[in-house]
Amino acid sequence: MDLKQIASHIPEYESFPTIDEQYEVTRQLARDFPDLVSVETLGETRAGEPLEMFSIGEGESHALVFGGPHPCEPVGCLTIDFLSRHLCENEDFRHELGYQWHFIRCLDIDGMRLNEGWFQKPRTPLNYYRHMFRPLMNEQPEMLFPIEYKSFHFDQPFPETSALKKAIDRLRPKLMLSLHNAEFGGAYYYISHPLEGVFSLFSEIPGWFDVPLDLGEPDQAGYIVQYAPAIYRAITVRDGYERRLAAGVVDPTQGIDWGGTSNGYAERLCDTVTLLPEVPYWTDARINDNTVLEVTRREIFSEMIDREETVYTLIQRMYKWVEADLTVDSHYRRAVHSRIHYYLGGIPPRRQWVEEDPALELPATIAKQFQVKYRKEHELMRMRGMFLRMLDEEVAHGNDHPSFHIPREVVKNNLHDVATALQDEIDYIYLPIRNIVGIQLSAGLATAAVLNHVALD
Repeated sequence: MDLKQIASHIPEYESFPTIDEQYEVTRQLARDFPDLVSVETLGETRAGEPLEMFSIGEGESHALVFGGPHPCEPVGCLTIDFLSRHLCENEDFRHELGYQWHFIRCLDIDGMRLNEGWFQKPRTPLNYYRHMFRPLMNEQPEMLFPIEYKSFHFDQPFPETSALKKAIDRLRPKLMLSLHNAEFGGAYYYISHPLEGVFSLFSEIPGWFDVPLDLGEPDQAGYIVQYAPAIYRAITVRDGYERRLAAGVVDPTQGIDWGGTSNGYAERLCDTVTLLPEVPYWTDARINDNTVLEVTRREIFSEMIDREETVYTLIQRMYKWVEADLTVDSHYRRAVHSRIHYYLGGIPPRRQWVEEDPALELPATIAKQFQVKYRKEHELMRMRGMFLRMLDEEVAHGNDHPSFHIPREVVKNNLHDVATALQDEIDYIYLPIRNIVGIQLSAGLATAAVLNHVALD
């Protein structure tokens, strides 16, 4: 199988598809290939929309692919769009892989509808963060699987979680692709198994599409397992539990109000190999620079935590200013409220880790310093943007209380000032959509091929 040749057919996408457009694409695929494509409704979303899965092929193995695991991550929806049509149009390709393929275009449909405001150009950070939505783990369908582990018990899945669980239970997939994407940085991967046969390819694939491999610090620095540069073991809630237990926390369940992960559930059920290929919207060449600096990892993490505390304290103060006058239980309000408590509550144990972990005495690289500083700055813009959308939602419901005016201006100006400063500090490379789709597609097909012993050219 020639991955580069397959990826060469990916079209130039100008925008991301809305949810309504995704529904129509499924309908059109079923009309074009009625003997190949079957569509079923797995369940409904919290808002009552149908959550559909469509299937292609008759292979002995099952592959389950879903996009939109987080609502601000639509890249996988286009990866599914291309892969599903390519499977239908190419019989040899379909039979060579030996899978029956099952696709859920978007897992968090309700949340993705709240992101459609930035799907068209301009795809700048300021426009993105002013129109994006992303909940915390307690409202992420992929993170709400039933689980029992030691003293931790969770059995309050969202309807979307139950629908995905239904598919996993029935299919017992050999391969699952959870198509995530990041906002800023480079390409990197999470995988549930140490499948070394694809690691060298994972390192090469981003370069095929002029995207750097992310050599910065991982999101879960301090306890994540790294298999190779930019390739990590997919984490589960058990990892967080054990980390807290090892740190001497009396009740490791305290503060965890979400459940198990989809990859953790599928792995326990039927040893499914799950791949999460992460690709960014924007990048900078420094994310791939391993030049050693004269500062330690401890110093860069310490500075980052100080910055994080400053921003979350500001948002907390602005939230308290308006809290008594809020009337709408909106997605944005819940996201802002939960993030304030989660991240400010997590600062003391993170400071302890920074002070005590001897590995942080190692020198940082340009990539690690750059990633820690600037990916965090982008993550912090999420809070500012959602705070403003929270107030927008109040106004849309007829409530423009005078108490909102000063906090709105403070946060709006703060967001604008940070976005403007980052434009001066970062050499933003705006990645073509087809390039980041190409990375997800190639990594997913490489994993599928290796698992079914299909040769790669």
